[in-house]
Parts: sequence; C-alpha cells; structure tokens
Amino acid sequence: MDLGVKIAQGKTYIDMIKSIDNSPLNLQIGFKNLNFIELLSTSMYEPIKIDGNLISSFKSTFRDIEIPIPKGNNFSLKISHIPAASFKSNILVPFTSEYLENAEIHFFGKKIEEVVMKITHPLIRMTMNLKDNCFNFTINELTSVAQAKNIFNFLHSLFCVENSFTLDHPDFDEEPLLQFKLGPDNKDLLNDIKAISNLMNDLSSIESYYRVRFKDFNLNISHDEYESIQLLLLNITKEKRKINSIAFNINVFDEESLLKAIKNNKGAPVSIVYNQVTINLFNKDIVIPRKFVTEAPDAYFTDSKTLIRQIQRKKSIVGLKIKVKSKKNQLTQYFS
Repeated sequence: MDLGVKIAQGKTYIDMIKSIDNSPLNLQIGFKNLNFIELLSTSMYEPIKIDGNLISSFKSTFRDIEIPIPKGNNFSLKISHIPAASFKSNILVPFTSEYLENAEIHFFGKKIEEVVMKITHPLIRMTMNLKDNCFNFTINELTSVAQAKNIFNFLHSLFCVENSFTLDHPDFDEEPLLQFKLGPDNKDLLNDIKAISNLMNDLSSIESYYRVRFKDFNLNISHDEYESIQLLLLNITKEKRKINSIAFNINVFDEESLLKAIKNNKGAPVSIVYNQVTINLFNKDIVIPRKFVTEAPDAYFTDSKTLIRQIQRKKSIVGLKIKVKSKKNQLTQYFS
C-alpha cells in the first residue's frame, strides 16, 4: 500500500491511500444532505471534493486494518474517476506537419466518439470532450519563442484547420482518427489562436534573421510592439508598405515659409530619410544599418489650423509635431 502523509497545524494526517497490488480498500461513508450519486454524475472526469462537514460517518479498512481520519470537520474527501485508458502518445494533425510529442493521455468514457480526453504535456494541459464538441486548455510557462511557435501552430492546425487528430502509439494496429466540430461560440478564441500563431511565426523569423533571442516576449503585444515587428519584417522582405499617416517633430526657424506651405496644403512631395534605425523589441536593441525612407508625392498636413496657431505664437519652435497624410494613399515606407 502507498501511503501519503500530510502535516497541518502541527498534526500528521493521511493524505493519500493507494493499493499497489489491487487489494481492495473498504470504505463506509455516510453523508449529510448530499445526493452522492447525483454529485458523482456531474463530472465524468474531474475530481470531486466533498467538505468534511457534509460527511456524517467515515470508516475505512485495508486488509482488516482500520485507517483513521481527522476528528471533527476539518478535512475533505477527494474522489477521482479512474480513466478507461491511460498511455503516452504523439498527437498528430492530419495533412499537416504539426504534432504534440509524447503527451500523457487519459481516456474517460466507453465509445471512442463520445470520450473525454485529458492531455498533459510540458507545454500545455488540455481537455477535449468529443461528445459535446467542447474543449479547454491551459498553456504552461513558455520560455522561448520556439516553444510558443510549436504549441500555437499545433493548436491552430488542430482547431482552425483540420478539426481532427490521430494518435501515434506503437500498440495501435491502426491510428484512430478522432474528429470534432466546434460551434460559433468558439470564434473569438479561434481568432486569438490564429493571431498568436502568426505572431510567433513572425518572431521566429525575426530571431533567425537578426540572430537574437527574445526572453521577454509577450503573447498580447502593444501597438508599439506590433509596429516594431512590422518594421523588422519590412527589412527582411525588402518590400514597401503603405501607411495611413506619419507624425514627426521638426524645428521651425522660418515660420513664414512653413505657414505658406500649410495654408496652401494642396499636396506636395515629401521624403523623410534616416541613414539607419535602431528598433527596440522586448528589451532587445536591433540595429538596421540601411536607409529607412518614408515618402509620398502628395503629402498634406492633417491639422493645419492647429499648426498655424502654434507657429504664429513664436518665431522659432523646437520640436513642433507635424502629422501628414497622402491625398491618394501613396504614403510609403521601405528600407534601401
């Protein structure tokens, strides 16, 4: 017999009892104001915990040896369901390269199409109810972009693409194909999985290209972090991107010329060039030693009245914030 011991408030209690040779443990339990059968049917796989104040009597013996319990109501009884099958297996998503390796799987239920699966893996804990087509999962601590990429690409392929999986186990003559169908109430979660999967693929590309490792990455990124990622990818792809507007600061020493340009405001060519840029992402400074260009053939000021008032107050202005757009959506950024 395996015996677990717990020490609480200076006293020693039995915490777990388990037979190692399948010898029966005899229990006689009485309950107060509790329908035990109804309680047991509320969950076919999650442990059930019963407070001691709902137990009127408790007697347990193992091979004629009485096992004591704490006196009073300061204890609880935990009842765990025994799975129909337990084993370790790879979980494969058909027609993709995604899989979860060496996951611990517990089956609850008799018919394969109605089972509840509890899956435990170093990166994720997941429950899949094939009868009710529902699932939930908890992501464990992720210490690298590579881990996050693997787990969210797996979840994306499983839930957003195929809605099916197979179990790869040496004892199976044929890999069983398990299918499910998710309802519209899961739409937001599926969109989140897809977005995070795409984000992790982008961060993996950035790590590889710039030879960095992000230790402080986030799954929920800010707007500024999103912009930093897009700029880093822009340099990788060597493409151009259209933007809606751009804001920058200038020092004004010739207010008359600027006022004339603002009042005209019909659209004029603009080109802003940085010889190199340094982008900070997740506490990593990444230097791009190439020219970064923002340009448009028809740029105009977005808030000309406010700018005119600011300029008329002073003859020289340091750090005047200006925001411009393109009349024909031709405001473009690229590295050269």
